[in-house]
Amino acid sequence: MYKSSAAPSRTGRNIKAYIISVIIGLVFSGLILLFFSLVTWLLQLPISYSEIFSALAFGAGCLASGIFIGWARRQNGLINGIRAAFLFQVPVFIISIFMSGLTGALLAERFIVAVICGSVGGVIGVNRKFK
Repeated sequence: MYKSSAAPSRTGRNIKAYIISVIIGLVFSGLILLFFSLVTWLLQLPISYSEIFSALAFGAGCLASGIFIGWARRQNGLINGIRAAFLFQVPVFIISIFMSGLTGALLAERFIVAVICGSVGGVIGVNRKFK
């Protein structure tokens, strides 16, 4: 058998980086949601704060996803951050369909938050010097 010594294709590495960035965003968003639920429980806050906390966790997940993809790709942070945020929205959208039913009231606001946080994260990731 002949084994190719060629490096993996750029497309394969790019897709892998985007998948990892979505996973990082989901994990970070989940941890933020756990923290906010603990704060709500300890401080006995009203349930109306859950919408604000979930929006903050969603934005933080998009930001984390954008930072990772900006760091991994090291170019075009704005566009790559928006792509990562859009891909982050897909599993969140699917989870929200099964958990709470599909409500289209906040889709536009989620999209705007995702674009802003993802692009900011991508720019931060490209310009950040990680050791």
